[in-house]
Amino acid sequence: MLKSVERLIVVAAPSCCGKTVFLAHLSRGAIPQIAAAIGVDDVARWRICDAMRLPELRQEQIDCLIVAYAIPAHEVLSGSFIDPSCDARLNIVSIARETAFVTLLASAATMTSRLRERHRSSIKRIFLHPRKFFRTRQLTKRLLPIYRDPEKLHRVYDWWFKYTALVSKRGDWVVNAEAKYVLRGWFRRMTSTSDGGMWVANADAKYVLHDGASWSKVLKRINAGGSNT
Repeated sequence: MLKSVERLIVVAAPSCCGKTVFLAHLSRGAIPQIAAAIGVDDVARWRICDAMRLPELRQEQIDCLIVAYAIPAHEVLSGSFIDPSCDARLNIVSIARETAFVTLLASAATMTSRLRERHRSSIKRIFLHPRKFFRTRQLTKRLLPIYRDPEKLHRVYDWWFKYTALVSKRGDWVVNAEAKYVLRGWFRRMTSTSDGGMWVANADAKYVLHDGASWSKVLKRINAGGSNT
């Protein structure tokens, strides 16, 4: 349905890395330094959409579009996707005049923890959303062996960054989205921990933007526990 996109930003990461929270902070102006770096000068001008919902867009032309893309970790390692061009969700890149990529990085331990927490949350709501529970259960079974292994996670990111290096027209950033948070209070709202959590749902986001740094070195540093460097 889309004929053209003037400016496109693809926010990418494997499932459970924190794309939704990152975009929520971006949309409410909580991360102005990162917004400025990636060119989001006025967030009100930007349309934010999940890559899975792109077919629902009705405009023939969009000036500013941010797309959340879940890197298909299981498909990459199983050989289903030899390269990202096999994924129809990325066709939007071919019609964009300018494209920038923002990729979120988190450690294997954090990714595993988030995946398990998502599964536990779905169990609590099994009677309200049974279909969602079974989808989450299937996703957990497929991704858990990958997220437990830092080397496999590294291969997934390698697949992705080879693609961005070829097609990026405006910039390619990596963001340390390593998060440590706990649930506190009567309403169990997420709040930052005393050991330097990187972002939480109800507080100012504090990400580390790596412009021009080697994603591989950043990811290895995160997995080694240096999330704040």
